[in-house]
Order: sequence, then structure tokens, then C-alpha cells
Amino acid sequence: MMKHYSDEYPKEATVRDGRPITIRLLTPDYEDLITDLFAKQKKKDMLYLKSNMSDPLQVQKYLDRHDVVRLFALRKNKAVGVASLYLDIEGWSQHVGELRSMVRSGMHGIGIATTLLKEIVHISQMRGIDKLIAQIPANDAHTRKIYRMMGFRQEAALKSHVKDWRGNVQDLIISSRHTDDLWHQMEELVSYFSPE
Repeated sequence: MMKHYSDEYPKEATVRDGRPITIRLLTPDYEDLITDLFAKQKKKDMLYLKSNMSDPLQVQKYLDRHDVVRLFALRKNKAVGVASLYLDIEGWSQHVGELRSMVRSGMHGIGIATTLLKEIVHISQMRGIDKLIAQIPANDAHTRKIYRMMGFRQEAALKSHVKDWRGNVQDLIISSRHTDDLWHQMEELVSYFSPE
């Protein structure tokens, strides 16, 4: 019998600050934790999200979607990051998944997003996804760097395609990567963010 990815969670991981996180599947049971995560984000960290996730109704809609695989990182009973794999369940791009991630304000740079994305990549491979994409606003240099380190390469730039919550318009960068050798690269990247 083939193992389902849900059998692998929860699991522990240690990130660069030397402290553990618990990675869990994000289900509607954790709505309060995720609502708190988004509600406490700094405005600047919310600018690059596709939806206004500070609105609890948007969080509920996100959790109710059946075309999204979601993981989150937990530390001391607080959600500290989330990563998602958006799937095309019935369309012509069933072999493609879109990655999205976010880390709690003040906790960037210690490998939480990278650790979560490594797990999402593993799930995508278990689901038979051949190609992953990321849609990133051009001004989000930190996220673009993470995806470049994962081997994603820019495929397109859509001019004036994103309008953030302040009303500022910017370009949208679409990057992609095939999954065939991505797991090995993710292992190397996660070890970079592991405590020494």
C-alpha cells in the first residue's frame, strides 16, 4: 500500500536558530492559530500576499479550499510560518503546482520558509507534480532570493500586474522549476539553514 503524505506529519525540524519547529498539515482545525499568524503580521510583510489575509473570512476561505495542500510550522503553540501547494485538480496543468509561503514577522532568515518549502516539494513529488511555479511581486527581493536558491528561474515578467494593499502597482515575476532533482537541492539548502 502506497504511503500518503499525511502519514508523515506532524514532524520535528531544527532551524538555524538551533530551536525546533513542529511541521503539521494545516487543516481548518487550526484556524485560530493561522488567523493569529496573519493578524499579527507587520503591514510590510502582508503587502505581497494575493489576498488580504488579515481578514478572518479570507483565512476561512483559504482553509476551505480543496485544491491546496497546506503545511504550517508551530513553535511554542504559535504558528510561525505557512507554505502551500496550489493544484490544478481538473485542468490541463495537473502536472504543475504553485508554491506560496509566509513566515511570521521578525522570524525571517532562520530557515522556516525553506524548511516548509522542502516539505511541500516532497509532497508535490509524491503527488506526481512535474513542475513548480512561484508568482512573486518584483519588489519582494527576499522571497525571490529564496526561490533562486531553490533553482527557480524566471520565465516571465508581467508589467504592472500586482497592486498591493497600499495601492502601489508593480511587476509580477513568474519563476519555475522542474521537480526531478529539486529534492536533492532542497536538502542542501535546508542544511545551509541548519544549526552548525
